[in-house]
Amino acid sequence: MTFPTPRDGSVPAVTDADHEHRDYWEQFYRSEASRKVPTDPSPFARWVSEREQPPGPLVDIGTGNGRDALWFARQGFETLGLDYAEAAVELASSHARDEGLTARFEQLNLYHDDELEQMASRVAETVRPSILYARFFVHALEDDARQNLWLLARLLLPRGGRVYLEFRVAETQHAFGEHYRHFVAPGVVEEEITAQGGTVDHLEVGNGMAVYKDEDPTVCRIIAFWP
Repeated sequence: MTFPTPRDGSVPAVTDADHEHRDYWEQFYRSEASRKVPTDPSPFARWVSEREQPPGPLVDIGTGNGRDALWFARQGFETLGLDYAEAAVELASSHARDEGLTARFEQLNLYHDDELEQMASRVAETVRPSILYARFFVHALEDDARQNLWLLARLLLPRGGRVYLEFRVAETQHAFGEHYRHFVAPGVVEEEITAQGGTVDHLEVGNGMAVYKDEDPTVCRIIAFWP
């Protein structure tokens, strides 16, 4: 496996956006508000499980409290959850220990190009994924981190490996308060995946797929693979 290096050989600086996003999620997952996030599997996780059969290696990127990663582990998947915030990793890990599950959780930072090799190597040492799963993650990323997500998928997935994405595409009310969101058109996401050598096999946009209490956001679901 080969990895890209910055064209000028430089090491990118830690950006204000990196600090801002990290601080928000660290505070959120250490607050009481995070305890209100559901722990049962999302509708998207159930949708994916109808298309994939365990056992198999699965990586949940942006795992949060681990609700979906833990559920996949209960179904028999070899599961690794990755998240930006150390507090989220600690919370999800504690849930896994409490249940006696083998799901593992580690930190992942997509805002630094120079860390991609380290990220990919760490994940590959733990599990060679055939499935990358990212729910409500794409709209939480700025453009540079989103590009690194596609690059990471290309580096990690074996031939025929699949990416499952669900993300918001429009503003709506939010049960857990306002924070940074960057809505990207589904067509743009498809173009970016294609530019990294992937192929979008399924794309749908609509409502009724991610309902939570009174919230019914417009979301996009994508299945992509790297041939």
